[in-house]
Amino acid sequence: MNTIKSDVKSVPADYSLLVATNFLICLFSIVITSMLTRMMDAASYGVYSVFIFATQTLLLFSSTWIISSIVRFGREEFDKTAKVSRIFWAYALVVCVMFGLSSLVVVALREGVSKYIGITKQEIWILLTYVFLLLISTSLLSIYQATRKLKIYGILQVLEKFVLLLILSFLYVYYHRLSVQLLLYSFLISSGIFVSINIIITKKDILIPVKFRKNDLKELLIFSGPLFISVGTAHFGMWISPILINNFLTKDQLGTYYLAHQINFLVGSTILQLSIALTPILVLLYSRKKIDLIDLYVRKLVPLGVFVWAIIVALTMVVSKLLFLHLFGKNFVFALNPLQVLLLGTGFAGIHVLFAGVLTAYKFTWASTKASLIYIFTNLLGNIILIKFFGILGAAIATCIASIAYSISIMLETHKVTKFKFSLIVFNVIPVFFSFLIVFCIKGVIATIVISFIMFIGLVIVIKRFFLDKDLVTVLSKLEFPGWTIDFIRRRLAN
Repeated sequence: MNTIKSDVKSVPADYSLLVATNFLICLFSIVITSMLTRMMDAASYGVYSVFIFATQTLLLFSSTWIISSIVRFGREEFDKTAKVSRIFWAYALVVCVMFGLSSLVVVALREGVSKYIGITKQEIWILLTYVFLLLISTSLLSIYQATRKLKIYGILQVLEKFVLLLILSFLYVYYHRLSVQLLLYSFLISSGIFVSINIIITKKDILIPVKFRKNDLKELLIFSGPLFISVGTAHFGMWISPILINNFLTKDQLGTYYLAHQINFLVGSTILQLSIALTPILVLLYSRKKIDLIDLYVRKLVPLGVFVWAIIVALTMVVSKLLFLHLFGKNFVFALNPLQVLLLGTGFAGIHVLFAGVLTAYKFTWASTKASLIYIFTNLLGNIILIKFFGILGAAIATCIASIAYSISIMLETHKVTKFKFSLIVFNVIPVFFSFLIVFCIKGVIATIVISFIMFIGLVIVIKRFFLDKDLVTVLSKLEFPGWTIDFIRRRLAN
């Protein structure tokens, strides 16, 4: 009981820290991306995008599909024993086997793989080494998430970007132009430095003793097995557009689209930090039979979160229109319209992210599989049809539609385990549509700023009028949020 209380009380503080660290990560990422677009042409940027695709695909087969098990079962183990050794080493065994098999396939097909990416056969070893380092870093980071060491988790994520930024800044100052090969070595060096730091600061006692138990491995695979399909389909669904553009169009167009894809992903990853903070709490509430608190979370906090996220994405649309050319240069100007369309779909992300923790708590992993299949089918079909007619803009439209379908599917699946009003959730995404119309229908900079400011003020009034009420105060009190959170809402209600 004390663990639940302390964890729930820490959620606002944890998320405040994650928001702050994520802001720095976004800032560093934008600076890094801006530097890359000014040091590389669109074709080279296209090669870079395929390299990232290859990296993430290897990570997918090796660990991405199973890494959530450390949070799901590692949290329970840590709650009982102050260790995560049993689940971590079961996870590590699976990862080693999967990475070994994946590496053998890549080495055997290195000629075709290197040609597809646009690198040399010798650089395949850079790819495999880079993935190996990423496996170590992501595995160690997941331990901090499971043990609720979110301060360290957030700081390390910032540090990872900062190290890469320092290396690229040096290259930017002294070379001005950046080849793909030099970029790959930069990734390798920065990852090596980060992994070394991560290993040094990790508390080894929570990983001792090193044991492999059959029951732990079985539980892990039963939980993560369905996720292999859902994570895999989500991965390839996310990359469908770049893959088809790479096949049907040119590397220049691929590089242009990938910039929009990358920025959209960066924006979408922001809200994922909320899921990182809340999912372990929802898992603990479910394991302690606190179903009433989960229902209150769904009815009161999810609608507010969806609405606030929609406002954030809406403002991002406007800001990107005003600053895009200054940040990324004229060579990538045609990435702006696809970006706006992609952000429209990302505006719905608040729905599936805030409901994901509930599905994880109820062990409804198959629901994510079903939603991912819907996403990948919609995205694939849409891309095949629309790329031929509208090029990279058609790819963005298809991905936007698929993203909305994915969020709605997750919402419908969550409704099977806990009840809420569909209309209230869907209505809260309206700010994104308003901003989309402003961006595409209003041409003047001053007019865009003025109308966007008016819209923002109106949305703040809506939050105060419809979300900040006594029921919300009751929910936060029952979840034992810190007093300052409740006092802040009470002051807003009194004004």
